Amino acid sequence: MQSTLEEILVKHDWIMTFAHSPDILSLLRTNDSPSPLQFGRLWASSEGLKKALAELQSDLDLLHNAIAVLQSQKSRLQSFENNYKILRCAG
Repeated sequence: MQSTLEEILVKHDWIMTFAHSPDILSLLRTNDSPSPLQFGRLWASSEGLKKALAELQSDLDLLHNAIAVLQSQKSRLQSFENNYKILRCAG
C-alpha cells in the first residue's frame, strides 16, 4: 500500500506531544532503581518506542527513495531544457 505524504506526516503527529511517563521522570529525578512493576512498564514503553522508531525509519527511507527518483526526473528535464537553450542560441 502506498501512503501519501500527508498520511505519513499524520501517522507521526503524536511524536510532537509525546512525553515521558511519570515513572521515568521520577526515576531520572531520584536516580533510584525501578521497582519490578515500574521495570515492566518501562520495558513495555521502550518496546513501543523501538517499534515507532522502526516505522519512522521505514517512512524516512520511503521518502528518501521518492526524493531520489524526483531528483533524477528533475535532472532529466533540466537536460532537455538545456538542449532547447542551446538550439535557441544557435538559431
